[in-house]
Amino acid sequence: MVTCGGDDTGLRPRCIFRSHSILGWAARDRRYALLNNEFAVHYLNGRTERRVLTTAAEMREILQGPIGLTLPAGPELDNALHLLSVSSNA
Repeated sequence: MVTCGGDDTGLRPRCIFRSHSILGWAARDRRYALLNNEFAVHYLNGRTERRVLTTAAEMREILQGPIGLTLPAGPELDNALHLLSVSSNA
């Protein structure tokens, strides 16, 4: 078992925060979760919608839409979003 948290999170080589991209966002009636390229919406009634993002455009759509981030245009970010979209959670 690997414990991740606190001040030493970045020091543990097997810590999930070092090998995965993780984002969570709470809205009034739902929670959004992004783990690498897997996006989920968790509703208060217990229902969950899941979607695998496979392109940089889909990553941008989710980050700017439901998550509400303002992302700059440019090839560097598009390349990074592409790398996230082809990553897996295995």
